[in-house]
Amino acid sequence: MDCVNVTDREVTVQLTDYIKHDGYVHHIPELYRTLYQLRDKINNRVLRFVSHETEPFRLVAFDRVLEHLATTLSVSKDRLILETYDHVPRFETPWATVITKPSTSFIHAFDIEVDKCTRDPNARLFGGFFGRFTSHRFLMAHFLETEMSQHSVVAFQPSLQWAEYEFESVKKWFPAELDWLRHREEKNATIEGGYNGRVDGFNCLPDYHNIFSLYQIEIVLETNVYDCGWWTEKTAKCLISGKPFLLLGTPAQLDELRRLGFQTFSPWIDESYDHEPNPEKRFDMICDEIRRIANLDKQQQQNMIYEINAIADYNKINYRRLVEEYVGRKIS
Repeated sequence: MDCVNVTDREVTVQLTDYIKHDGYVHHIPELYRTLYQLRDKINNRVLRFVSHETEPFRLVAFDRVLEHLATTLSVSKDRLILETYDHVPRFETPWATVITKPSTSFIHAFDIEVDKCTRDPNARLFGGFFGRFTSHRFLMAHFLETEMSQHSVVAFQPSLQWAEYEFESVKKWFPAELDWLRHREEKNATIEGGYNGRVDGFNCLPDYHNIFSLYQIEIVLETNVYDCGWWTEKTAKCLISGKPFLLLGTPAQLDELRRLGFQTFSPWIDESYDHEPNPEKRFDMICDEIRRIANLDKQQQQNMIYEINAIADYNKINYRRLVEEYVGRKIS
């Protein structure tokens, strides 16, 4: 694919080859050289970057790209354009004019039949439905099914070969977890699988109302847990349907949700994990909170579930408001 196109008025760069799915910037030196060679054409044209992803990428990192191009090619802010996606317009830069479109975290969540999402007071406490393989999803699935098996519903379908490949260089440090996966029988195989056996999050959304009633609290492990990531349909499905959750995302991701008008679940759930900068410790803090909730007596659990369900119901209302204001679409 030719990612750079020159017309009479613009030099347009499709970011397909420069922004990976998880938001990381790469192959930038090749792009720099290409644009340097086109500097005479850029002098009197608009330089426009178009994000191919439908979710936010690492704008902090890409801001350095914009700075480099603005200064080395002498491109003014009105001629340097970035078209990108976000949950609400928030990214500003002194180097470029930013045009923001709604992320598909909003749009894909419309596939959920919210009216059919009914709660079962006898359901298990925790649910984890993990898509493509990541180390944290693998380790959380192991934790829920081994230590919290009486309290949890788990779907985790990536192939054993995928796990062994990812852990090949450190497999001697994870013998119990890998052995668990080798002998594991998937109990939720009716959930539609996607690439390499994973649970396909997008394809599952129309059937999420069936999953919704199986547990009280969702354990959400987002795509990016290391830097300035974003929330995807994994979090959005909880917000739109009224499902309480614990969220392993990037640091202060719950703060970001509150900035958008959502409520989170403190003090009923200890959310101090959200401000822990080390994602490994953040993971362990979430596991500790799961243990604490599981060890509450029945009445304490019922009281907590009542309170966090009320918060989750408020989030449904706020989600509708946010979508109507930003996306311009009403949710029935």
